[in-house]
Amino acid sequence: MSVPDNFSSFSFNYSLPPQTKEGHKVNFFADEKQKKMISQLLEIEDISKLTASFNINRKNPFEAKLSGNIHAKITQLCVLSLEPIYTTLNFSFIRQFVKELSQPTSNEEEEWENIETDQDLWDGKNIDLATIIIEELMININPYPRKEGIKAINIKSVETSRDVNESEKINPFMVLEQLKTKK
Repeated sequence: MSVPDNFSSFSFNYSLPPQTKEGHKVNFFADEKQKKMISQLLEIEDISKLTASFNINRKNPFEAKLSGNIHAKITQLCVLSLEPIYTTLNFSFIRQFVKELSQPTSNEEEEWENIETDQDLWDGKNIDLATIIIEELMININPYPRKEGIKAINIKSVETSRDVNESEKINPFMVLEQLKTKK
């Protein structure tokens, strides 16, 4: 998957304030330029709509929980007929973030031991929501879309469709052998 040259300009960093009791609500609405960059990155035909909403809560100074919802309208090509397929995606997800510690103090070490291992590392301040949007889209988009009613053609090879003696099978080195004998 190739990343467009101008993709580095697409980021949506959210600076999470120090621990507070209420969560932080963040909404994202992709503009035309962002939708085009993301569709190029995901290698799909088009994204006509892309919105995301996030609720971010700090558990403690080292952990944050992000719950989100992404709504997208995308166009992909059928892998068999190359006809366009229009799909609406609407899914929720949860991500856990844990602060990466360089040299933890003894108190930090105790809290670190109680942290789950299946989490994303972060700097404790900023979360790049653009990366999360793209990763979640990658997980939820069908990598091999098929238009309804289209069936794959079953092509059998010559060797498997009929009985062939071992000596009759095509040998890829026969051509080289023939060239060698012509000299």
